[in-house]
Amino acid sequence: MPAGHPFGHRTTTSISWSTPGASGPPTEAVRRAPELFERFALRWLEEPLHEDDLAGYARLAAAAPGWIAAGETEEREADFAALLDAAA
Repeated sequence: MPAGHPFGHRTTTSISWSTPGASGPPTEAVRRAPELFERFALRWLEEPLHEDDLAGYARLAAAAPGWIAAGETEEREADFAALLDAAA
């Protein structure tokens, strides 16, 4: 852990592997998730896919060795339920 930083080294990046309305799995995200978690000692990925890519989130959650944060922009109970159902 670097001196002077209470949480150690922090790496922030912005990567989007899918686009709105995309169909099919986000293969690049699924392929690279294990590498990114290990390489940067990540604990989670914050909203790595487009909010409507529920199938992509399900595949990514299954492939990633850490947590996947999602749902930050959801406003309705039905939207949260759909996100949770997709990851089941």
